[in-house]
Amino acid sequence: MRDLRVRRVDARGVTLAVLGSDRVVDVLFDGRRIWSFWVRRDTTRDRGPAGVLTRSITWPSPMRSHLVGTGAVTLRDHVSATDLWSGEVRFSDDDRRVDFVDRQGHPIALDKSNRFSPVFAERTATDLDPLLDAMSELLEVLAAQGVAAFPAYGTLLGAVREGDFLGHDSDADLGYVSTRSHPVDVVRESFALQRAVAAAGYRTYRYSGLAFRVDVVEADGATRFLDVFGGFLDGGRLYLMGEVGTPFERDWLLPLSTVTLRGREYPAPARPEKLLEAMYGPSWRVPDPAFKFETPRETTEVLNQWFRGTGHARRDWERRAAQRRRRPVPKGASALAKQLAQAESEGTVVLDVGAGRGRDALWLARQGFATTAYDFAPRGLEKAHRTAGVGSTCRRGPAGAAAVPGWCPCAPARWSGSSSATAAPSSTCRRRRVEDRTAARDRSER
Repeated sequence: MRDLRVRRVDARGVTLAVLGSDRVVDVLFDGRRIWSFWVRRDTTRDRGPAGVLTRSITWPSPMRSHLVGTGAVTLRDHVSATDLWSGEVRFSDDDRRVDFVDRQGHPIALDKSNRFSPVFAERTATDLDPLLDAMSELLEVLAAQGVAAFPAYGTLLGAVREGDFLGHDSDADLGYVSTRSHPVDVVRESFALQRAVAAAGYRTYRYSGLAFRVDVVEADGATRFLDVFGGFLDGGRLYLMGEVGTPFERDWLLPLSTVTLRGREYPAPARPEKLLEAMYGPSWRVPDPAFKFETPRETTEVLNQWFRGTGHARRDWERRAAQRRRRPVPKGASALAKQLAQAESEGTVVLDVGAGRGRDALWLARQGFATTAYDFAPRGLEKAHRTAGVGSTCRRGPAGAAAVPGWCPCAPARWSGSSSATAAPSSTCRRRRVEDRTAARDRSER
């Protein structure tokens, strides 16, 4: 291509001469697509030898730990499938080939969130059958609750455009539009739906007030996420959790039509192209593995205020918990816990909300209080649970769900004065941090 030439590919990244319009380029290692980027949007402008203007991009940070040894690299125009450059690149002196696999040996690539996952292009039909089965079963579960759900976002896009999952995608999505029109009512409905899904035997995890995740185990043991996004119509606007807040007609949704995905028929909005345009813009028909959502600020703000309170800042707390996972739970107790122990009699039931690492909860249990530790960043309580006692049990979901040994991060931990621990049943996997000023001050030491 005369308007796009690759000047250099080395251990630092890619340098191009871009004369034409913006376009998507796929980066392949040993013939496998690993990453994609836009030649203008994602690159920086610089001046090469002899004053030639070029554009460059470094390897994404998630890739760098894999760039050890030598790899066969190909740069390919995504739409035309024309190879722009191909050759061997030496990234380090190690005598090995660059490889992109996870710890279980599954081939991985960067998905739309710039995270490594076993993308659909690397999965076989046998691998994906459990996901398709789960989609069908969940649609039936939701329908039994009076909700007409359908494939959404990338799953709907792949079904309409290609009749298949998008090769560069890594999860599946379902969506629904509630018959209710008040945020509080649609949140309550979403939690009821999650309980129904958990009762069907699935492990779930709540993202926000109007979205939750279902874990699906594929044929080879890999876990695939199936997201369930709720929405509602209000004043002629559709709000669909994730990224949508736009004028929309009810007739574009109902009655439901159908789409075909990998040879199976699934429900779809009456006019799926209208929903896809709301999700991806008017160019949704053009393949774009490097697509980035650009949600209007006012839409993000209203969705945050309505629905994301249950997950606000959770990522930061979970990151902090991960950094401290090998440290022992601090000993002693906060001033608030000591004050409670003096004021209440032994055997009093204590609920520690915003328990952090479980320091106060463990201390209170040892003082003879029946204590429940609860935190919306579940990873932080794992060490406390192991400290409380070995051989405890976890029951996931309501009655009838399978009991599994060990710690379940989807439920509050309950400890008695004997320091035995049992995870209480929970179908919502919800964490909320409600603390007074004293508890907030002491949290960093828990």
